[in-house]
Amino acid sequence: MLFGDRRATFYPITAHRNLHLEEFKADMATLFALLRDGQIHPVVVDRLPLSAARAVHERIEKGGLGGKIVLLPWEPATTA
Repeated sequence: MLFGDRRATFYPITAHRNLHLEEFKADMATLFALLRDGQIHPVVVDRLPLSAARAVHERIEKGGLGGKIVLLPWEPATTA
């Protein structure tokens, strides 16, 4: 149960996409419409180039992020 009378169904996204493509597309369209209309507010704690994916996974495994990390495939790789 979420706030009020709202409910959510959670599912493994990759398997669902592979088995129920049209339903997955409809879910994604709804999700992006909610985001566009400001009805949901995901917490983004960082935006990094795709080349940082390994480091991001290490951060996730350590825990305590407090939000989402967005990987940006169009950003150039960073050098450390």
